[in-house]
Amino acid sequence: MVRNVVLAAAVLMAAIEVVAALVETPYALVLAAILLLVAAWFWRRNSVWPAGLLALLFLLEILYLSDYEWSDTVDRLMIIVTITVSGIGFVAAAVWLVQAMRSRTANVSR
Repeated sequence: MVRNVVLAAAVLMAAIEVVAALVETPYALVLAAILLLVAAWFWRRNSVWPAGLLALLFLLEILYLSDYEWSDTVDRLMIIVTITVSGIGFVAAAVWLVQAMRSRTANVSR
């Protein structure tokens, strides 16, 4: 369940980046491509590496919001959507990573 939330947030954030590319620079398209590639990697391989990278990308999305102006309506909408999707994605990725580490620890101790 949590894994699906991480994947959905990554794909949704990539879509948001494509929309942002219409307003922003090509940086958004590159980030969208990276998000989709890492999401595909995570979907194909249930590994901590892509989950950790997705968590980092979600965190960077939130940190990058300082370039947006709250007074602009489009920017305000992007801030709200980005915080919502990236926040959910970051928390879900962190939960998935903790669960994966606990599972590995439990399997090693047996």
